[in-house]
Amino acid sequence: FLMLMYSLLGLTKDMIQGKKPIPDEMKGRELHVPFPLSSFMGKDKHPKLDQKWLQKLRIWTIQFVFLRPLLSTVDILFVDHVIPLHNEHVTSIIKLIVTISLNISVTTAFCALITFYHAFEHELAPHRPLAKFICIKGVLFFTTWQGVILKLLGHFGVLHEGYRFSLDEIELAWQDLLVCIEMAFIFSPLCVYAFSNADEKVKEIELKEQKVAEKEETKKTK
Repeated sequence: FLMLMYSLLGLTKDMIQGKKPIPDEMKGRELHVPFPLSSFMGKDKHPKLDQKWLQKLRIWTIQFVFLRPLLSTVDILFVDHVIPLHNEHVTSIIKLIVTISLNISVTTAFCALITFYHAFEHELAPHRPLAKFICIKGVLFFTTWQGVILKLLGHFGVLHEGYRFSLDEIELAWQDLLVCIEMAFIFSPLCVYAFSNADEKVKEIELKEQKVAEKEETKKTK
């Protein structure tokens, strides 16, 4: 998602890696780093965007891409007992470490995305990146927390097993029903808005105008 915003703003790979300078109109933008990351920044709560901060935001985001598979592998091997440790206390400690590390990683990446988006909100508005982000992550968010709520409802007796179905099957059925309703009435219309074909039409018009301008320039030079 961060690389998508970079590309929409015309930032190339060389600019991000520091091989080429970033455009002057982007330098000096005030960055508002959200809580809790701002708590570790000392007195400089609102730094200015430069090559260093561009690279820092990229690292804060990309760390999740590498850390998530690693933590998932540890979780599968030791918590799911693929490699038995024969010690529930050690397993619980590993699960706690994985959970805390994953939450720190997600929070850091999310804060980096919000920081960069807030700095260029006006320029990015025509491309609707926030709506695209909500479309993708909103589905995961809703399904995850719905599952937790349904488990709690089953635990406290609000949901109970029926004549033909177990409690787990009833919870799963409610989850599937809610996902169908959300996809039909919330996320499908949002996807139509966020990933509209109007963007492609605008690009085609811009390319045509650019070609016409180039032809006129070549005629003038001749």
